Amino acid sequence: WGIWRVRLHVGFLEGWRFFFEDSAGILIGIAELTYVPVLRQFIAFLRCDQLTGPGTEEMRLLVATELVCEGAQQSALAAGALACLALWGLGLPLFFFWIAERSRSGDFFARVPFGLLTGAYERRFVFWE
Repeated sequence: WGIWRVRLHVGFLEGWRFFFEDSAGILIGIAELTYVPVLRQFIAFLRCDQLTGPGTEEMRLLVATELVCEGAQQSALAAGALACLALWGLGLPLFFFWIAERSRSGDFFARVPFGLLTGAYERRFVFWE
């Protein structure tokens, strides 16, 4: 099973808890690697431009050119993109900060899976992180 513990006689939720505990380092690494590309995708849902060609006087959404910018559909899409942008763009760094603070508490089970994220962390440089 590799890094995952085998628990034969645990409940469903307890099994998922063990899985996430064992996979925490991998999940943090995936989040670090996908942070910027996901932000770019959310920003792409906000970009409009005027396309060249006959009958293209209106601004169009670049990811879905059939949608006119400042229309009802684009406004709903932009609201969802802004919400996701705020959640991912601010929530993930705050979550990383929380993990770093937790791992500095000396808790062994918090330090081991998050060593990649918090190995060289120094409290006095928290705002540079």
